[in-house]
Amino acid sequence: MNTDIRMKGFIKRHDIDEVLEIIENRIKPLDIEKISFEQALQRVAAENIIAEENVPSFNRAAMDGYAVRAEDTFGASFSNPLNFELIGELTAGRQPVKPISKQKAIRIMTGAELPVGADAVVMVEDAEESVNEVKIFNAVTPGKNVSRIGEDIKIGDIVIQKGTVLRPQHIGVLASLQVSRIKVYKQPRIAVIVTGEEIISPGEKKAKGQIIDSNSYILTNMIKEHHAIAVVKGHVPDDKGKITKLVKSCTEDIIILTGGTSVGKKDLVPIIISELGEVVVHGIAMRPASPTGFGFVQSRPVFFLVGNPAGAMIAFDSFVVPTIKKMMGLSQTLLGHYRKQKFILSRKVASQIGRTDFVRVKKTEKGVLPIRVSGANILTSMTRADGILIVPKNKEGFNANEWVEVNLF
Repeated sequence: MNTDIRMKGFIKRHDIDEVLEIIENRIKPLDIEKISFEQALQRVAAENIIAEENVPSFNRAAMDGYAVRAEDTFGASFSNPLNFELIGELTAGRQPVKPISKQKAIRIMTGAELPVGADAVVMVEDAEESVNEVKIFNAVTPGKNVSRIGEDIKIGDIVIQKGTVLRPQHIGVLASLQVSRIKVYKQPRIAVIVTGEEIISPGEKKAKGQIIDSNSYILTNMIKEHHAIAVVKGHVPDDKGKITKLVKSCTEDIIILTGGTSVGKKDLVPIIISELGEVVVHGIAMRPASPTGFGFVQSRPVFFLVGNPAGAMIAFDSFVVPTIKKMMGLSQTLLGHYRKQKFILSRKVASQIGRTDFVRVKKTEKGVLPIRVSGANILTSMTRADGILIVPKNKEGFNANEWVEVNLF
């Protein structure tokens, strides 16, 4: 009987849904911190923000015109203009002084507070001003062209819900309500380790048989895209002692290793993780990236991704992204961060029952076309692709001219 830990998951590979369920059950949100609202862009709210005041806090003009009592304008038309005495002007930020009484009007600018007595604004284009007088050519109803108190936000409204990814408009709401600090989930810090004796940095002189590192740059930027913090640990050769020492030194929330994940002589990562902690998953029923693994070292999730760049990217999207989202208090689903759209499939895609395929596709005038690739090492297949078509484990593929749902980059 084969007791090699590397073979465990290859006898019966884990299903993708099973891996996501493990992530859901075993990954917990990170601690909460309180930060300035000005620094909160793309962070995840860890509390409900409840309005303690109305916005606007006063009735204000929604456009330039003349503040009036609506009832005084009834009957006004271009054939029957009504004359109003013009008693002043109001601009935004100035407090009204004079109240409005019968047949009186005040010139008012957008955003200015309505004076006492006024309940509507006549638009500039529906009036004609002369010295101390304005003619009204169109009747208005009460509330016309007025932003009322609490029209945008009412006291007690939940304006930002816990779990919301804070976008520019949310920052604006916080500013409007003078909420200077907000509780958010901490950003995961993620260690990136690239293994392999053949790997060199882009700045090094390349010898025959050596490969330029692209994975650390790809993964670092994918981590940043998901608003986590990347900590690049560098390259390490296929040396058990050196890899072990580097993994043990990591204090980050998540550890990612690329390369050395399969079942070959130099594929040491599964062995090292099993000795330092626990290998939960090794071998997943997916293409590409089937040798992907997942485990824990000192309660920290560790992902070992294939060294092939396209495979590493798809595995990162499929499993690391849901882990990041769970740690940041967000719901996690397979490729849930992509925009989905339906297209006609231009060419047949074949798959295998029991395995989930991630097919790189390119948009055309007629729909989407699968990109012909020979393996997960073809990085340009990802640059040429516009998205990913997932072939579920219960299908043998899709036929040409069939409508399919694509996860767009």
